[in-house]
Order: sequence, then C-alpha cells, then structure tokens
Amino acid sequence: RTAWIVPTPGQREQEYLARYLQNQGWFHSVLQSRIQEIDVNSRLSNTLPPEFSNTDLAAIIAKRLASL
Repeated sequence: RTAWIVPTPGQREQEYLARYLQNQGWFHSVLQSRIQEIDVNSRLSNTLPPEFSNTDLAAIIAKRLASL
C-alpha cells in the first residue's frame, strides 16, 4: 500500500521529507495548494488492488471518506 503526503505549507522540513519520500518511491506527495489539480483516477490507479482497476476511484474515495 501507499499513501499521499500533504506537507503543511511553510513547513520546510515536511516539504523536504515529502519530496524525499516520493523520490524514494515510498509515498506520493502533493502540495496543499495543488490538491485540487490531482487527477485521482490516473494518479492512484497503480496504488489500489486490481479489482478496482475499472472503477471510478474518486467515487470510492469519496464514499470511504463519507463513512468516517
């Protein structure tokens, strides 16, 4: 499994670690100011099990978040 890291704006150490961990291939990272630009379906398609490959990932994520 993998996760997305969203460093707190202005926290240089968090921003550095997010870039480092992404470059190592361990996590994905995105700046908070760019979250709306993420194409969830294309960026996460490699991170979910194969049974989700033909599913709208944005709908799955929204449903899971709503259940929290």
